[in-house]
Amino acid sequence: MAAMDGQVAADIKVGAVTKWPEGPSLDPHEIQAVLGWHCVGETGAWGIDAMYRHLANKLVHSHWNGTPVISELSRRSRHLVFAIAQDLFVVVSEHTPGRSILRVWARSPESAETEFRKLRSAYFREERADEEDSYFFVLTIRGSEPETRLCKIGRSGQSPDDLVLHYGEDFREWHQQYIGELNTRRGGLTILRGEPGTGKTTYLRHLLYELRKTHCFYYLPLPAYPLLSSPLSVDFWLAENEKQASVKKVVVLEDAEALLAERHPENQESLSTLLNIGDGFLGDFLQMHVICTMNAPIGRLDPAIKRSGRLIAARQFERLSWPQAERLARAKGLELKFRESYSLAEIYRSSSLAAQITQTDERQIGFAA
Repeated sequence: MAAMDGQVAADIKVGAVTKWPEGPSLDPHEIQAVLGWHCVGETGAWGIDAMYRHLANKLVHSHWNGTPVISELSRRSRHLVFAIAQDLFVVVSEHTPGRSILRVWARSPESAETEFRKLRSAYFREERADEEDSYFFVLTIRGSEPETRLCKIGRSGQSPDDLVLHYGEDFREWHQQYIGELNTRRGGLTILRGEPGTGKTTYLRHLLYELRKTHCFYYLPLPAYPLLSSPLSVDFWLAENEKQASVKKVVVLEDAEALLAERHPENQESLSTLLNIGDGFLGDFLQMHVICTMNAPIGRLDPAIKRSGRLIAARQFERLSWPQAERLARAKGLELKFRESYSLAEIYRSSSLAAQITQTDERQIGFAA
């Protein structure tokens, strides 16, 4: 074993002193064992178009969303690598539209810092305060590594009056309290429960929009749940904490009944992990909020989930009574036939204006649609 470890160390040293880049990746940030490289980086509104024009002759690697058209570089670039000089590389990776991560790699901290300051002075721009679009990341696996794919959902905020019309008189106060919890607590669990069409996903879209400047949202398909805590994802979440240092992380799990139900052999390990994320050592490490939606009654939850300090919020999304539905329809200029109760989806689906007001088909309103 000692001989094998010595050989591995020798191989790493050889890889570190040979001319980089080596191997399949052009970014040593993704090669955790590389020795002798130093990095300075920052996420923000970098002027990719100007950088590309000025440094085009030094471009050694690129990854584009479609054909690289110079007038649309900031919307098409995914990954650019510039070889500025011997052993001095600049890596620009897409973060969200209009925002990128720029990293300078060099053989000494001083060289990396000097080049970074030059680039920041030339290409860093102040971010627009009036940005109205909102985004979230879908977590996937590429090969054997976790990866994020960016999804834009645009302007989807609701007014305070809309929240009352959609969810009841007490919802505005509950929403403000919940926002306070998301802003002040390091992490925890939230459960949104309601029948299909009662507005859970619509509310998530509003929450994402309202917190677009302070929180980063990730959508995690339930089959990919192990990405929250598997050993393979540790480096991924460490990198996300570094990239998202200025914002809080929120992970959304839709239709999580099987995960949250009273523990049994099939879900015991997954449930234990979720509880630990809520208020345990793992939660302190990951620093994230987890929002779970479900259709099953909250009474079927495992009792441990309801423990004080672990579950920061729970909300029941109800069908609207006829007076509530009629008031909403009148406010939105819709016509409804009398019925004892309506879901939000049924109200908007009944009008030809549905497509202009909200997406109400059950597949369309899904968070990851």
